[in-house]
Amino acid sequence: MRYALLQLPGLAAAIGVILLVRRWIVFADYWAWIAVLLWIAKDVVLFPCVWRAYDWDDPQRSRPMIGKRGRVREKLDPEGYVEIGGELWRAEAEASSQPIGEGKGITVVGMDGLLLIVKPDDTHAP
Repeated sequence: MRYALLQLPGLAAAIGVILLVRRWIVFADYWAWIAVLLWIAKDVVLFPCVWRAYDWDDPQRSRPMIGKRGRVREKLDPEGYVEIGGELWRAEAEASSQPIGEGKGITVVGMDGLLLIVKPDDTHAP
């Protein structure tokens, strides 16, 4: 539904251009309808390619790091770096936790942009 609503301004602009062109070039009404239908067909054909970009409510897509486990590479007091899946990420210890020492296991519990919010996780093995 979001995708369809976000396509309406483009459709309105296309219709406006068609109406303007009809002032200078005379053509049959069915050509205008064909142009509008082609514009809508374009949106329908592209939908499978872009629908994920419009699915903002799915936390798995919008916050994919939540729940991931890793190790502290630089002491989190409150910020530092953690390694998750072979990648270094800037992270901050969750507000209620104490500083987390280097080499300790962590679990991601939130995100603030690209900053990971983590909590200690003693069950994580490298």
